[in-house]
Amino acid sequence: MNQPSPDPTTTVGLPAPARRLLRGACGLLALLGALVAAVVQGWLPADDPVTPGLMWGTAALLWLLAGAGAATAGLRWRHADAQARSPQAADDPVPRPADPADSADPAESAVAVDPSVRAGRLDRLTGLLNRQALGLRLERALSHAARQAAPGCALLLVDVDRFRPINESLGSAAGDELLRALAQRLELTLRPCDAVARLGGDRFAAVLDGVAGPADLSPVAERVLVALAAPFHVDGRPLQVSVRIGAVLARPSDAASPADELLAQADAALAEAQRAGSGRWMLFDAQMHERAMRAAALETDLRRALLGDELFVVYQPVLDLHDRRLCGVEALARWRHPVRGLVPPLEFIPVAEESGLIDELGLLVLRQACAQFLRWRAELGDEAPAQLAVNLSRAQLRRDGFVHELRELLDATGFPADCLLLEVTESLAAQDGSIQGLLRQVKSLGVRLALDDFGTGYSSLACLHQLPVDVVKIDRSFVQHAHSVEVHRVLIDATIRVARTLGMRTVAEGIETEEQASLMAALDCDGGQGWLFSRPLEATAVVAWVRERDRELTIPG
Repeated sequence: MNQPSPDPTTTVGLPAPARRLLRGACGLLALLGALVAAVVQGWLPADDPVTPGLMWGTAALLWLLAGAGAATAGLRWRHADAQARSPQAADDPVPRPADPADSADPAESAVAVDPSVRAGRLDRLTGLLNRQALGLRLERALSHAARQAAPGCALLLVDVDRFRPINESLGSAAGDELLRALAQRLELTLRPCDAVARLGGDRFAAVLDGVAGPADLSPVAERVLVALAAPFHVDGRPLQVSVRIGAVLARPSDAASPADELLAQADAALAEAQRAGSGRWMLFDAQMHERAMRAAALETDLRRALLGDELFVVYQPVLDLHDRRLCGVEALARWRHPVRGLVPPLEFIPVAEESGLIDELGLLVLRQACAQFLRWRAELGDEAPAQLAVNLSRAQLRRDGFVHELRELLDATGFPADCLLLEVTESLAAQDGSIQGLLRQVKSLGVRLALDDFGTGYSSLACLHQLPVDVVKIDRSFVQHAHSVEVHRVLIDATIRVARTLGMRTVAEGIETEEQASLMAALDCDGGQGWLFSRPLEATAVVAWVRERDRELTIPG
């Protein structure tokens, strides 16, 4: 903890060259562990009962050594005669400032003297500062910088990727152990004068004193990313996580600004980092604030739209690539805003996901699409689409009662279960056993499952047989470059061959040219969709498209 201590000893650490050498060795150990794991997964014979266990044990040992080395590289120990130092002090561009604790602060004095006040400002799980104490510490650091004409400070928000599935699969005790380990390593990675807090859940924060600008902040943020990416030892097993960081620089002139305002700015930067991908950090700027304000306004409008009739469904035809006949449609959400007109899905879908509205939006699309599919069957008969594909979000799948609600929907409407194809992203389907268990419950209803955007997530051809899916949809990024990039063409060919061996159908997404369609057909892909065949259509336009398509196919020659 970053609290005053009666211990007169001070902190020292490894010299900078030794730390750099040790970190490099840790990276090599982690890489060797990954290579050993890859060998175990992809190359050893399935009937060998001994060697896989030995190889997995070797991989785990290498990961543990890497984690231990990374922790040692950031280790602090006590020395009575040494100058106060953090492990990175020798090569850290941020000098240790005069400690703001040196200034008299009644609130902080009360924390040090009154145990009840102190306990009320600490996180019970990790022993770090809590949100209230962090706010006081941030305001105090800015006030000190303003009085001393010193550089300002920086606020970091650190969020752990995919903590919830880890917590659910390993249990809350292991989740708590991981949070404590994260807290300890974060403290070890920063300087003793920096304040570290847990804000709740899997979110941490740190106030860094004496940070003058981005050049000072960047190496610190990068160091935190690297340190927290090294394996942890949790519940008797190696566990690796990644984090994302949102940061804001606070100047002495911001001393009058409430801590909540700076936290909101850091949160906006964190949202940008989350969109950018795992293992990233972002520094707040004015444009982020504007985007955050727009996103907040869009969320408010989306909540209203879900209660009215602004949201509707369009349908993109899916064709058999060999005879070019319609075999199904994919349902897609659209939003007609009363002021802005059509809002692009790439703009409102992320807002729905971040705000938790994606569950409600997904249910609306599912109900509307199922009702429309039944109307087409009544109107078009055998010419109607044979299958309806609807996207299934992580939030829908994880919600208690979803499988029961789906069964009720099928029973109440008389919808044939084998005509419904629910699409899940590759990254969701390949996450863990609990998700795959839920998918199998959905399949038990007779509903079919598709793996969407294959090639962009976490799974591989080697583990495709473990996923409970019927259709593999090849991502458009591979399809669009298959003619010019040989590796894409090879991967598509391999995917189609493996899927066919496993009894799965394949669909190529994003087909825009006849050349792409012909190549996919030559590779023996079953179906395709894209603007070459049709853009997404409203329900009434689908009927006209189907009838026109049938006339074209029946014209001789």
